[in-house]
Amino acid sequence: MADNENIVEQFKAWPTMNKIGLLAVMIMTITSMVLLFSWVQNADFQVLYSSLSEEDAGRIIEELQSKKIPYELVSSGTVLVAANKVHEIRLELAGQGLPQGAGVGFEIFDNTSFTTSEFVQKLNYKRALEGELSRTIRSLSGVQQSRVHLVMPDKSVFAFQESRPETTAAVFITLQNGRTLNRNEIQGIVHLVSSSVEDLDAGSITVVDNKGVLLTRPSSDSMLSLSGSQMEYQQAFETNTMTKILSMLEPVVGKGKIQAKVSAAFNFTRSEKTEEKYDPDGVVVRSEQKSTEKSSTGFSGGVPGVSTNSVGGSSSGGSTGLSQKQDEMINYETSKTITRVINSPVVLERLTVALVIDGILASQKETVENADQYDVRSDVDIKYYEDIVKKTIGFIEDRGDEISLSIMPFKRPEVIEVGEVEKDYLPLILTILKYFVPIVIALMFFLLIVKPLINSLSKVPARRMTRAIAGEEGLTGLEAPAVPQEISLKEQVVDWAGNNSGQAAGMIKGWVEEK
Repeated sequence: MADNENIVEQFKAWPTMNKIGLLAVMIMTITSMVLLFSWVQNADFQVLYSSLSEEDAGRIIEELQSKKIPYELVSSGTVLVAANKVHEIRLELAGQGLPQGAGVGFEIFDNTSFTTSEFVQKLNYKRALEGELSRTIRSLSGVQQSRVHLVMPDKSVFAFQESRPETTAAVFITLQNGRTLNRNEIQGIVHLVSSSVEDLDAGSITVVDNKGVLLTRPSSDSMLSLSGSQMEYQQAFETNTMTKILSMLEPVVGKGKIQAKVSAAFNFTRSEKTEEKYDPDGVVVRSEQKSTEKSSTGFSGGVPGVSTNSVGGSSSGGSTGLSQKQDEMINYETSKTITRVINSPVVLERLTVALVIDGILASQKETVENADQYDVRSDVDIKYYEDIVKKTIGFIEDRGDEISLSIMPFKRPEVIEVGEVEKDYLPLILTILKYFVPIVIALMFFLLIVKPLINSLSKVPARRMTRAIAGEEGLTGLEAPAVPQEISLKEQVVDWAGNNSGQAAGMIKGWVEEK
């Protein structure tokens, strides 16, 4: 009790500013400890889904709220949840069909009513078909978002097939940053939509990207579309030929020491030729027909009567005739040869190759700066390089093919020395500090604040100690007014210890034992 009273009295004896400072330090320290421990116990959030549409983000947040799962919503439709629950939550949401993507699909028919009109059913079917196509297109590589609009005219038993409006479709695509769709991918989207909608022709589908660029051509622009295909064929041929040349010469001259460009001229005219030839000497019998006809006419007899009809009777008078007819028809055929020739629509008319190889000629050693840094190419080397290129591209001189090979020194790029890339230890350091800093702060708080404070409050001031000793021994002389005021407390204590050496030794011994 005495120690507690001493501590309380010591605290009361402190100046007011010391008391306020002590309370402020204690409040700040306790607040910092609470914040640190709350930060340590706070869960590490990671991305659950990103780039969500507003509809999907709303559905997912509603589901997380119903399950009382902590989450954070940031910009661009990104939802964050605790790192240790990301995969579990994704599986649960996938079981409920989330995220669904923009628009609705055939799940719109999950809850139908018998009172739904035919018009509403047709409208819902159109919406569902558009939504399903959008989801399918969005699953393609490079496509971030997509929307499909269908125009499906109503069927009528009284309308003729020729006068019925055509079914059309428009596809809007948002591509990922830095991503483009090639011709085959665009045609794949067109045929996907065409095969999914009844009576929809591929020529009635329009595809537009998020920059407003028309990716498909209407069917009326068939010639323009053909020109685009021809240009792609020409570019692909030139790129392939250039790759062949580089693969042959780079191992010889060195990687990065050759530049090649190829220009090809094609004739895309398609022609058809039909030729008939007759051989007058090649006459053959095609068919032969013969017919023979024979006939005879005449009569014999006498006067009717007994004598004529009796045996041995004689008759007088009579005449006979014979005729024969013969027809023969022979058909001859002259030999004929029919030749039909269809020329290829792609004919390479001319091929031009330009090559630049790093190096210098022997005659350029004195004129080129820093000539020792470049390889010297001789005329024999140049001829050797040209022969390799000719055999690689299938050079035909009669066709007008040309090869231009130049030896020129390449400009050396400036080399910038870059130090070793330091490994990123920041995530590991932050993880360690997350648990280590609160421990260090708590230890420092105890050593620098709590322990000194306890020691300070537990110490008994020398003036009070002297008064206590004097009270016990009845030495009132230390407190008597007769003592001169000029004598300091230290001198009084020394004087008392000199007069009461035994008690002073016992007091010091007690202090040592307490320590």
